[in-house]
Amino acid sequence: MPKAKKTKSTNGTDKKKKLFIEKLRYAAGNISKVCDALNIGRRTYYNWLEKDPKFKEAVEDAQEALIDDVESALYSQISNGDTTAMIFFLKTRAKHRGYVEKQERAITLNGSLSISSMKKSIKEFEDNAG
Repeated sequence: MPKAKKTKSTNGTDKKKKLFIEKLRYAAGNISKVCDALNIGRRTYYNWLEKDPKFKEAVEDAQEALIDDVESALYSQISNGDTTAMIFFLKTRAKHRGYVEKQERAITLNGSLSISSMKKSIKEFEDNAG
């Protein structure tokens, strides 16, 4: 059975999807900017995501590449001795080692769950760790 020919509309959509992915990388993941640049609505973008697994995967790959780029820049700042970058890294990637500003504890009272937060300054943490 012969394959169905792609219509001009389908070819145009495929080209727009490919262009969307290319522009997404240069727009730092800003969906609105890319939609505006290609003159498509956000609803069209979301329809593509829902109906085209390859497009969705390409969007996710582009977003992951952006995160990789930002992480590389962060590591560069850390290597240059940027204390703020170091603290940010530790608060986001080393929580399991206690680098947090607040601790959340679940307490059960009368069969219901409530969350109690205790804020801890970095100074207090350093005093307790040292």
